[in-house]
Amino acid sequence: MQVDVVRDWVGSEPCDADVVALIDQYGGPHCAALAVLRRRFADMVAQPESWDIKDDYGQSMGGNIDYVAGLIRRLETLCPGESPVDVGSWQSVPIVGPDLGAR
Repeated sequence: MQVDVVRDWVGSEPCDADVVALIDQYGGPHCAALAVLRRRFADMVAQPESWDIKDDYGQSMGGNIDYVAGLIRRLETLCPGESPVDVGSWQSVPIVGPDLGAR
C-alpha cells in the first residue's frame, strides 16, 4: 500500500487522508514523503539549532536536522524531476538565557 511507503519515511503524521492527498498531488509515495520531510526540515531550521540556559540545561537539534537532510537527499534520488534543495546550508543562532547573577 502506498500509504505504508510514506509512513516508512515520515512516521505516523500526517493523517492517512492527508497522505493519500499528497500521493495524488505528487504522483507517488516517495515524492509525497519528500514533500512532508521538506516541510519538517523547514520547520526545524526555522528554530534555533541549539540553546542553553547558563549552568542549567541545553539542547541541540543539529543531529536531527542532519538526519532529516539525509532522508531528503535519498528521496530526491527516487523522485524523477525533483530539483534538490540545498539542505546543507542551514544556520542557527544560539539563544542564551539571562544571567541573573552578573550585576
